[in-house]
Amino acid sequence: MNENIIFIGWDGFDQRNEAYCQILNAKCIYIEKYYPNIVRKVFSWFTKTIKTFNAIRKLKPKVVIVKNTHFIIGAVTLLFRRIFRYKLVYDSHNSSFINALHYPQFIHKYLATKSDLYLVTNKEHEKILISWGAKVQLVHFPPIKYDKNKFNDYKTSENFNICYINTYSFDEPYSEVIEAVRDINNIHLYITGNTKKSRFPLVKLANVSHTGFISRADYLGLLNNCDAIMVLTTRENTMQKGGNEAVYLEKPVITTDNDLLRTYFSKGTVYVKNDSKSIKEGILQLMENYSKMHSEIKLLKEDLENKNLKSVNSILDLLD
Repeated sequence: MNENIIFIGWDGFDQRNEAYCQILNAKCIYIEKYYPNIVRKVFSWFTKTIKTFNAIRKLKPKVVIVKNTHFIIGAVTLLFRRIFRYKLVYDSHNSSFINALHYPQFIHKYLATKSDLYLVTNKEHEKILISWGAKVQLVHFPPIKYDKNKFNDYKTSENFNICYINTYSFDEPYSEVIEAVRDINNIHLYITGNTKKSRFPLVKLANVSHTGFISRADYLGLLNNCDAIMVLTTRENTMQKGGNEAVYLEKPVITTDNDLLRTYFSKGTVYVKNDSKSIKEGILQLMENYSKMHSEIKLLKEDLENKNLKSVNSILDLLD
């Protein structure tokens, strides 16, 4: 592991962070976790800042890559750069562009232009940052290497199994998915995510299982034992990390029909609108053409491995 390069996140485990670190042989540092309670969240900014300072002081890295989800982590790592003289790279997440209260755009613009490099995953955000005068690199979502020996053998049904990767976020059409599968009897749908975060009552159906919060080993075991993976969002320019996991486990994908997701998931994928009728049609289409879709997802995996490794490895070249 090369401790000259560290990746810092304030929201707990993130597979995108892990993928960057695998490729760059960097050290991943997770400073606590995400706190939904506003009082606990604000207090954690102080503890996370101190822990971030101590980690950088101890390791003395030459490059710090930051999961730039909030202006506080962006600001403190920019401040610490004055002391420790490292190269600062921000890794863009959609939340930093769409929530002005969460990340005021005049602050975002200032921090972006002061960084040594800003990573984005889509052309829309690339255009915004270029217009601000920031140094930008479009990075395709990095490949993930899995050790299947660390998967738990999650028991699934004897029917056609689909995992709907869900977090009960406002941009996930949970109710539409439930309506879509209500009358499809030869499938079983597994819905992931902490059910305590649901904003509405959970629907109980014979062919639907809500997994609740499960360990990473159980989660990957579930994906591995399912026939297909569903990832949906109502937000534009939002990458679906669960779909990326599906590709590298060679599972066909059902995802939202928008430009970003069509471009990335270009093979082995069914594109649907976020309504129950379209989702149901997408499931039936995938099942009918499963053999072809499964072959295509393997080709997509090869394509993405070749393209994405190059884009991530280019990060260090741009910092020279």
